[in-house]
Amino acid sequence: MTFKEWCLADVGRFLWLARQMKITKGAPWQWSNTRVPADKMFIVSKLTGLRLSELRPDLVKRGEHLNV
Repeated sequence: MTFKEWCLADVGRFLWLARQMKITKGAPWQWSNTRVPADKMFIVSKLTGLRLSELRPDLVKRGEHLNV
């Protein structure tokens, strides 16, 4: 599932995510049309349950493990 699909799967997800991250409510909407910023991908992954490879396939290959 992509970030955009996750956001659109239920009403209010953009706002919920913005509140959880204490960011503007428009930021998650903007990311859904572009991409999640690299510095936010870990917290977005934790909050949404999406894999890093789903959020930023340009940075993380599917099945690749990060040592963080």
